[in-house]
Amino acid sequence: MRGNKDKKMADYIRWKSSGMSKNSFCKTEGLCYHTFLSFCKKQVVSEKGFNEVKPELFSSQESKIEVIDVQGRRILLPLNTVQLYFVYRGITDIRKGFDSLSGLVRNELNENPLCGDVFIFFNRRRTHVIY
Repeated sequence: MRGNKDKKMADYIRWKSSGMSKNSFCKTEGLCYHTFLSFCKKQVVSEKGFNEVKPELFSSQESKIEVIDVQGRRILLPLNTVQLYFVYRGITDIRKGFDSLSGLVRNELNENPLCGDVFIFFNRRRTHVIY
């Protein structure tokens, strides 16, 4: 995957919209798989911020959201309509305390972490969750 950063980014965007696996995309485009994989990991790290999750209630007053990570692991989180839920897209050091995580909420989302909303953080491998 030689070329400048703009070409790599264009390849990355084409791969995301193609729906193909990274390996098959690299084979069809003639790219080095390991170099492309390294560039993709750097892009995932750079995607930060929060996504709001809106629970859809069914027959009961409580609902659960199923979060599925890249490797297929599933996490069920209980939700209700009283609170707003925000999932942090970046990588979080799970050893961080409340002060560091509340700093992320204040800096990235411009929200008060004590407002009653729920903020969800994952570690690098998506094996641990803090909310």
